[in-house]
Amino acid sequence: MKQEKFRTAIVFFVVLFLLTLTNSIFLNQIGYFGALIVLLVQFAVKKENPFQKTELEIPFLLFLAVEFIAFLLSDFQANAFQNFLKRGLLIPVIYVFASVPETEKDVKRITVIYVLAASVVTTLYIYRSLEYFIQNLYRTTESGPSIFQYPITSSELYSFLVILLFAFVLYGKLNLKIRIAVIILFLIAAASLFATYKMTGWIGAAAGMGVVLFYKRDWKLIVPALILIGVLFVVDKNVSRVEVYRIQNGTFTKTAETETEGRPYDLLTADGSVLLSNFQGGLVTVTEKAALTKNFRTPSPVVTIREIDSIKLLLWMMDSRFWVVSRTSESYELLYEVLSPGQTNAFTLSDSLLYIMDKDSGLSVFRLSDDSFERIFYNKDFPFAQRLSVVNSLLFHHAVLTGLQIHRLERGVPVAQIYHDSNMINVSLLAVRGDELIISSNGETVRQRFDDSAKTFIKSGVYTEAGQCGYFATDGGSELFIQQGGKILVYSDSGNSPPKSIVLPYSPNSAAVKGDAVFVTQMKRSRMLRITDPYHLSNYARFEMWKTGWRIFQDHPWFGVGDISLEPYYKAKKSPYLKEIQGHLHNNYVHILAILGGTGFVVFIYMLGLVFLRLHRSVAALKGHDFFYPLTLGVIGAFTGFLVSGLTEWNFGDHEIITMVWFFVGLVVAAERIVLKTNRS
Repeated sequence: MKQEKFRTAIVFFVVLFLLTLTNSIFLNQIGYFGALIVLLVQFAVKKENPFQKTELEIPFLLFLAVEFIAFLLSDFQANAFQNFLKRGLLIPVIYVFASVPETEKDVKRITVIYVLAASVVTTLYIYRSLEYFIQNLYRTTESGPSIFQYPITSSELYSFLVILLFAFVLYGKLNLKIRIAVIILFLIAAASLFATYKMTGWIGAAAGMGVVLFYKRDWKLIVPALILIGVLFVVDKNVSRVEVYRIQNGTFTKTAETETEGRPYDLLTADGSVLLSNFQGGLVTVTEKAALTKNFRTPSPVVTIREIDSIKLLLWMMDSRFWVVSRTSESYELLYEVLSPGQTNAFTLSDSLLYIMDKDSGLSVFRLSDDSFERIFYNKDFPFAQRLSVVNSLLFHHAVLTGLQIHRLERGVPVAQIYHDSNMINVSLLAVRGDELIISSNGETVRQRFDDSAKTFIKSGVYTEAGQCGYFATDGGSELFIQQGGKILVYSDSGNSPPKSIVLPYSPNSAAVKGDAVFVTQMKRSRMLRITDPYHLSNYARFEMWKTGWRIFQDHPWFGVGDISLEPYYKAKKSPYLKEIQGHLHNNYVHILAILGGTGFVVFIYMLGLVFLRLHRSVAALKGHDFFYPLTLGVIGAFTGFLVSGLTEWNFGDHEIITMVWFFVGLVVAAERIVLKTNRS
């Protein structure tokens, strides 16, 4: 009777674990620890060890020993001990699932419940992602939606499901109905993985499926797959182009275009010239024949250009630094550099005052002179804003979560909030035109003045046909707007008459107007070529993180700084231009070097290597089995995907992902044990 009760309790907790493996870490851990505790109680009552050996005990013990030594030597022992416990308490996931299944049917049931529950989650993710496809949000967010986890975590969890189903689609001995069902579930999982829009999960899935094919020596699929990947690298090209149009008789006519060396991020009409921030290509001048001249190189890619006065320009770079440069007859000359305390999210210029809003450090105001600058205001707790504008000694700032706020300025410094509209959240443009504010919100674009005494906006004009716009530019006379769908509108009289317009087959990154000439930038970054792109923002940030991690390791080469969140060391060792403080290094191997030193790194590689060899042995042992062989192929593929994804993510430290990894490994150990037991009997 006791045995039946133990078994019933274990089944309940295991099913809870499987149902929530991809959607609720809280319930999932209740399922895991519930099953583990029942097994331990059973051990205590029956005096029989229910846990099966995995042949991984030595590497696990060595890893935990290094973790413990690093904890003893750490300056942050509370955090190090917490993570030591976390690693130690999650490793038994392997032993739970290596021990609970008693028959082949048990393994099949566990696998089917996991697959069906995960497939429900992936279907929900696709449904949630439809909004991103319809509204083209992928272009602006470069990420899928968050439902149960961050998109990066979802991408890796879905990649495991994709690889497992891939193995069953190709090599599972299934009847026709089940094979069709598995193919459908595979396509749903693959679509959800694509919808996360995360390269880490994509690369992990590709690596895992490649390993599955390699183990089968399936060259008829491997060769076409390699050819397809090569074709994608060739066909999916980067586009970096400047086009020049001339408005003649009310229509746009393209008169010139040129490819750029860098990425055409921002255009600005200043002092009769059109300037282009060409990202890693520096700052250049664009002629009406689309020729690029006056190339000015910068140490970090230029994102945005603004004009301070007829002589000075402000350049905002990718690493959050600002350069103030002066025009010369041949090029530009650096005057000085401005750094805000945090990671810059938005900024605006008013006369010679620079207002910078940082994501993590509030608002800073700098006075810019000819050869130096002075910070005249800093408030770390200033309300966060995604857009800033200054008009008539009023600071307008907007954020989606908080709406529109206005602060009165005295001598350029915010002194009091005088207006707040929390319902005004759908603002896509906040720009200055003379002494008026241009606001695009709720489907229309208008010019307004704020009446300080009445605390209300007075509408002075509507830009007919403009609708909801997200970009504004002017040469002092004509005004240009860009709608999300790629439509450009040019007004010659502040919107009092219909605009000249053109709909482009792409969404311009930026535009500028100079007389009857319109300059447009087109930028498209290949998702394939992004893998090796050192100037992609996430790649650039990761390279800097890894450099910082290497510096931490050099100071603590033997046992690292302890398994801790790395903020205090990262802050001390990072480049001064890196504003965001990271707790991890987006790379399993560099992160282990930093937290556990060279000793821990060797043990970590030894542990992962033995896990892979253990799975490799299982592939050979289960070869030919109708169900266990494709299961084991899928698991070794998923583990390979985990290792490859770990080159750009700290996925070993991700609770959901490492739980999934140890679950998969334990299931294969159980499958091999059951087959060997059946063969012996």
